[in-house]
Amino acid sequence: MRTIDPDELAQVVQALERSKQQLDALVVRGVRTAGPGELGELDALRHELDRVGAHHLAQRMAGLVAAMRNDDPKAGRALLRTQTSLHLFDRILTMEVVGEQLAAMVVTPEPDHPPDHPPDHPPDHPQDHPQDHPQDHPQDHPQDREPTP
Repeated sequence: MRTIDPDELAQVVQALERSKQQLDALVVRGVRTAGPGELGELDALRHELDRVGAHHLAQRMAGLVAAMRNDDPKAGRALLRTQTSLHLFDRILTMEVVGEQLAAMVVTPEPDHPPDHPPDHPPDHPQDHPQDHPQDHPQDHPQDREPTP
């Protein structure tokens, strides 16, 4: 897994949010209501998605824009497919970022530093801490001590 650059991640998230807003607006108003400005915005988003590495999503966006420009009756279907790809990409990206953050939180012992306790003896085992178990050391019991004069 490659490390995700925070600046690159911010750009991807911004492109996804703008795409989501545009697609949601099309769902509400309908694909046939989009004018040249909105088509231009969708096309710019397609280029941005392609630039940040969301190639599959960029292809879906290109298909949607082409269907809308050609007044294709399948434009509604293309919109739904594009939205589905957007949501899927968002979930996968989220999982990658969370996985990377969790991996950064896991501390693994260095190979040249042995663990504190051997795996077959948990740290609370009597042989690891004899001072905590007086029954193993009768000299430490008060009743076994010699009285002091």
